[in-house]
Amino acid sequence: MKTDSIEQYVSLRAALLKEKSALEERLARINRALADASGPDLAARSAPARGRGGRRAVRRRLRNQPSLREVVLAAVRSQPLTKPEILAAVEKAGYRFTTKNPKKSLDVLLYKKGLFRRVGKKFGPAR
Repeated sequence: MKTDSIEQYVSLRAALLKEKSALEERLARINRALADASGPDLAARSAPARGRGGRRAVRRRLRNQPSLREVVLAAVRSQPLTKPEILAAVEKAGYRFTTKNPKKSLDVLLYKKGLFRRVGKKFGPAR
């Protein structure tokens, strides 16, 4: 009786390992096909995150060119601007924020020592 249970376990385990290998190979072929069809980033972006059981998708950080610092410096180069004016200029320049509150990101940059000088409620380059 014990040998029958052990043999049954071994055969089921072998079948599961074989099925797992086949599924991994199929997934690898799907990823290669997706990468060929629309660039190498698609497969990486759509892969589930490790940890937490793979329930969350990987979310890559948006990379803007030029940086927020460069865009703000260009906006205030000609004349000092208020925070709302700077934010409007940054968005008009095409900079995309990933945060729900872009004003906080702007505040961090504006109040960083040595980058900008404050003139009343307006900010200009530190020179």
